Amino acid sequence: MKASGNREPIRVTLLANSGIILEYNGTKLLIDGTPGEIHGYFSGLSEEVRKDLLEGKKPLFRDIDILMYTHCHHDHFSPEVTGALVEGQRTRCLMMPDRDSRPFAQLRESAILNETRLWLLDIPLGKIECYELDGIKIKAFRTMHAGEMYRETEHYCYLIELGDKVILITGDSDYDPDYFKTILSGIRIHAAFINPLFLNRREGRMALTESIKPAKVVVCHIPFEGTPGTNLRKIAARDAVKHKEILPEIILLQDELQELVL
Repeated sequence: MKASGNREPIRVTLLANSGIILEYNGTKLLIDGTPGEIHGYFSGLSEEVRKDLLEGKKPLFRDIDILMYTHCHHDHFSPEVTGALVEGQRTRCLMMPDRDSRPFAQLRESAILNETRLWLLDIPLGKIECYELDGIKIKAFRTMHAGEMYRETEHYCYLIELGDKVILITGDSDYDPDYFKTILSGIRIHAAFINPLFLNRREGRMALTESIKPAKVVVCHIPFEGTPGTNLRKIAARDAVKHKEILPEIILLQDELQELVL
């Protein structure tokens, strides 16, 4: 039975990359939480975490209610792991971009066969659509993916209302301060989850200070210690110190199964 009240703690656990589990009031959301095997630069799921996620025996990985993706890039989304969760009836809702998930027809068909609610996003820029499960409201809006080479990627951000707090998931969004100011007008953000480049770029910091204005900034998508071929971990640590005077509280979510309470 789900607990009552609207001031329950929000528990966050990092799996790898941007992959997190949000737990609130008895409901679990797995966001960008099935990154595939990656050699260098980013960190994928370890063998142990992947096994635990697929088996679902440990309390953390049991009864995942909402499985959601900002986009379908390999460092956020594995169709194989997602399919296994759906086929094992381990999730109640699957939320993902429509166009870029069409190549994974078997996954979408499996969701329907296993009575998983399928929320396929096809939202024009500048618009917000709202979804709800067990009193948790999720507002989705489209953004451009950061980087010119990824401009054709179908990408969404999420506003997740958990009790009296709103969590913003930015995935790999670009850093347009004007767009965020328009789309988030009047919305009070408790915590914004961003990647290290969002913190590193001037436009990203402007978006945080002038448009998003969160109470907390949580930086994820940070490679684990010892990941070869990248200095993003050092860059994130440096920027967190360098910009702490102009930004809200900065939290680095960077180690496997690291936990955070919001």
